[in-house]
Amino acid sequence: MKTRANIVILEDESALREELVELVTLLGCDSIAAATGAEALAALHAHPVSLLLCDLHLQRESGFELLRAIHRDSRFAGRRPRIVAMTGHTDLLDSRRQDLDGLADRLLLKPISIATLRGLLATEPTDG
Repeated sequence: MKTRANIVILEDESALREELVELVTLLGCDSIAAATGAEALAALHAHPVSLLLCDLHLQRESGFELLRAIHRDSRFAGRRPRIVAMTGHTDLLDSRRQDLDGLADRLLLKPISIATLRGLLATEPTDG
């Protein structure tokens, strides 16, 4: 029997984080909300997660640092979740795109539409 995909959502803006959790739930997936990189990393270690939605521009830290930490962490060897970076800063799309090479599987510009999320989650494997 298949279960719903588990997704960690790292977003420091609480209203947007809650909206993403609600949309992901409506689209049939389970999610773990995180407001900081440390919370996201703890969730990734504690739960089987197939997808990380990661904001790149956090108030107190950089999403890039979390992505680098994931890639350096041997506990993710062979089981790294698919990583989708998110940003609302169009300047990041050009100036930091090289920094994302090899760190994220995809980059989305916020706000993220439900259609974009639906397409993203439709390709997400389920557990089981």
